[in-house]
Formats: sequence, C-alpha cells, structure tokens
Amino acid sequence: MAKNAKVAPTACLNGPLIIDEEAEIRHCAFVRGNAIVGKGAVVGNSTELKNVVLFNKVQVPHYNYVGDSVLGFKSHMGAGSITSNVKSDKTLVVVKNGEEKIETGLKKMGAMLGDHGGSGLQQRIESGNCHRT
Repeated sequence: MAKNAKVAPTACLNGPLIIDEEAEIRHCAFVRGNAIVGKGAVVGNSTELKNVVLFNKVQVPHYNYVGDSVLGFKSHMGAGSITSNVKSDKTLVVVKNGEEKIETGLKKMGAMLGDHGGSGLQQRIESGNCHRT
C-alpha cells in the first residue's frame, strides 16, 4: 500500500492487494483480495472488490460490486452498479468482439471497461461484457 493512499478506518482490506499512490478507499469498502487499485483511484462507500484490476483514476464511488473484472483508465461506475461475474445459466463466459466470439473457458468473469468507459446508475454489467469508449 502506498504511503499516501487514504484508507478509511472502517474499510476492510484482505490481501493480496496493491493500492497505489493517491488512491482512496472510503468508508465500509470491502476489498476481498487479488486486487490492484491504481494511482488516484477511488473505491467508495460500501463498494466491494474481488479479483480486480482498477487502472489509474478509476472511480467506483458508491455501493458498487466489482468482481473478476478489469476497469480501464478513468472509467467510472455509477452508484449501485455491479459487474455480474457468473452467468445465470452457469455456462462458460464468452466474450464478444463485434462478430467474433472468444471462449474464455471461465465460469467466473466480470466485465472489461475501456479507458474512460463506465456505467450509469444501478446498472448491471453482464459477465464477459466489454464497454468501450
């Protein structure tokens, strides 16, 4: 954890994890491990992270769940938004890139948000979904 990262006393941090410079982990945030929180990123009130990479300046500021996901530079998730990391039919996750379908071989895979990407309020981002800018 960087010396100048801000972590609220009520946050729960379970490693392994990396919290970079100027990152902010707010009240009641829960980081379950296998997390990289980039420089200047914000993990907000009652937000939960699991198996994630948050690039620099990412904002997940209020009541978010981000699991098994990668969020690009300056991406932002609206309040109450979640990444679904398991398909409801329990089949393996397939990533779609235009017409191309990429089989991941994974039962658990959240979302990939591109640089400056994001979600609106209380949006659910489906397993294997890619949001581009």
